[in-house]
Amino acid sequence: MQGFFLRKTYEDNFGWKHGRGPTIEEIRHANVAKVFFVSITKNPYFWLRSLHRRPYQHCGEFDRNFSVFIRTRWKCRDRDRIPHVENPVYLWNVKNRSYLEIPDDTRLNLRYEDYLADPDSFVRSIGTTTKLAARYSRPTIIEKSTKKDPLTLADYRKKYQERRI
Repeated sequence: MQGFFLRKTYEDNFGWKHGRGPTIEEIRHANVAKVFFVSITKNPYFWLRSLHRRPYQHCGEFDRNFSVFIRTRWKCRDRDRIPHVENPVYLWNVKNRSYLEIPDDTRLNLRYEDYLADPDSFVRSIGTTTKLAARYSRPTIIEKSTKKDPLTLADYRKKYQERRI
């Protein structure tokens, strides 16, 4: 169902939240002059670890060895807007490069680790950059994980900030 929705509303929403960013040509074609793109990028090591722990179901079984996993060909779906890639490292690179190719005046690229360090400032920076700050007095920070686990914002802070690479 999700795939059908995304295909039918593509020009309104540019697809799945984890997909490749739109190209300049796609932005022009969609005539979305008032759209501002915000990307939040996680450190590649942690992103790869997360993907290894919870690979998408369509990819089938993967080797539980992380070193083998990051060298395994990755099967993408239409919603990713990326053809199959050599491996998950390449996938991270393709997606994140696409976010940086969106014109500077219509995008803001942020780091997930900055969110964990100071969620209020992080959300306010989005409001300031997108000129939406006047509409919102104080951001609401969600403390509970959206995943099916009991982790909280404090748990994620500890997990990501104590493991420096």
